Amino acid sequence: MITTFESSYMAQWSELSDQYRSRMMKHIVGFEIRVKRLEAKFKLSQNRTKGEQARVIQCLNQSKDSNVSGVAELMQQEGLGR
Repeated sequence: MITTFESSYMAQWSELSDQYRSRMMKHIVGFEIRVKRLEAKFKLSQNRTKGEQARVIQCLNQSKDSNVSGVAELMQQEGLGR
């Protein structure tokens, strides 16, 4: 599951002692939830000042990850930071 959903945590998990990991595994359980309704929010720092928005866009644009830089592009398309 770590490989699929938390790959950035893999190195830290690997450094934990076998005893600690074993204890942790005893307390990790899977569960299923039936979703009846899903509500979403479109949050792109709209509650921040234009200056703060511009700095967020600038920082996000520096990322090599297209998912991250894509958020900056979306913010600009929405007219934020101007």
